[in-house]
Amino acid sequence: MDKYDWEWEILHPTETPYENRIYSLKMETSPRYPDEAPSVRFLTRINMTGVHSTTGLIDPKIVPLLSHWQRSYTLKNVLYELRRLMMMKENLKLSQPPEGSSF
Repeated sequence: MDKYDWEWEILHPTETPYENRIYSLKMETSPRYPDEAPSVRFLTRINMTGVHSTTGLIDPKIVPLLSHWQRSYTLKNVLYELRRLMMMKENLKLSQPPEGSSF
């Protein structure tokens, strides 16, 4: 399999710091996918545990699904995991960059 770049969007629910925002991100799969986890980077600026503050790259050690990747996982699973992490108490407390800013 060749290397692929995928662009995705996450729409977050109301009554959170991410309210009514659309977050764009890029997932890159290597030729070893699905045996190897994708690399993931937010394109839309976000303050969240595990997201590098200047590049938007997600630290796989902070995201359990990426650090314990299994062949049966999908890119859709990654999106669900990121949305779950966005809803964690410590991330809900973080102030967010202005809407529309990007890395």
